[in-house]
Amino acid sequence: MTGRYNIHVPATLDEPLAETAWNVHRAMDQQKEERAFLESFRSMIGRLDNGASVAELQGEVEKNYHIRVISYTNLAIIDADQLQLGDSVVRDAWISGGFRTMPLYQIAVSTFRRHVNLVANVIGTPTEIQFAKAVMNQMKLFLLSL
Repeated sequence: MTGRYNIHVPATLDEPLAETAWNVHRAMDQQKEERAFLESFRSMIGRLDNGASVAELQGEVEKNYHIRVISYTNLAIIDADQLQLGDSVVRDAWISGGFRTMPLYQIAVSTFRRHVNLVANVIGTPTEIQFAKAVMNQMKLFLLSL
């Protein structure tokens, strides 16, 4: 199940990145707990009950669901103590977002063992893929400067 979480997390420029990440994590957890991502489904099911067709609802979704040119997804904190694969020791783990065709793509942000990972699945030409890498590199440089 997936959905868009619209959260508002105020942060100052001097706030530690870890604190901002935890605030985002808590805000998303709260919306997950409240099942906020299901709200649009609830209203669509209600419209089906009132006579709307699936084709009408599909048209409305396509008209109103805007995919941002560059979006951030799967902001996750992966707990190394809870990630167990038998006797194996997991040295690195990251989450990626969905595949998008350039110029649209997602940057997935996750942490594992106190390391921040940026991942993008990009479908495009070598030049477009290089551009996505450059954007993530700029993000990395900005984050390292904090």
